[in-house]
Amino acid sequence: MKAYLKKLFTYNHWANTTTLQTLKSNNIEEGEAIKIFSHVINAQYIWFSRITGNKGLHKPVWSIHSLSDIASFLPENLTMWMKYIDLLSDEELKRIINYSNSEGHQFQNEVGDMLPHLVNHASYHRGQVAKLVRQTGFAPTNTDYITWCRTVEYKE
Repeated sequence: MKAYLKKLFTYNHWANTTTLQTLKSNNIEEGEAIKIFSHVINAQYIWFSRITGNKGLHKPVWSIHSLSDIASFLPENLTMWMKYIDLLSDEELKRIINYSNSEGHQFQNEVGDMLPHLVNHASYHRGQVAKLVRQTGFAPTNTDYITWCRTVEYKE
């Protein structure tokens, strides 16, 4: 499971970096696409905070970041998740976390369900960003998982 999670989070980093490059190369620096992409990054920190209890990295769910700030967050984000995954145990994957979402609703889920959700959530919103990029007259870059598998030689 750890190896697969590392692969998913490596893909997620690639897809985020690819999306960032698409926004940069098309000079899209404000608007709904930036708001949604910022949300992707914020959510990855929020989930890390929920899972680890490290509140120091928490970012407000809808805070908007510049592309240069996002560029600085991406390597940090990958590093923190990879370090966490390296330390994962079967018990940790089964650990139940009680949390509230941004609307204040209470939930509880296993860590092992939260981790794939994080990557899936990012994919969902990157799709929204791609649609917005297309609506501005530019061609978005394909960030599908299978595209990454076809084009990137992954090594753990």
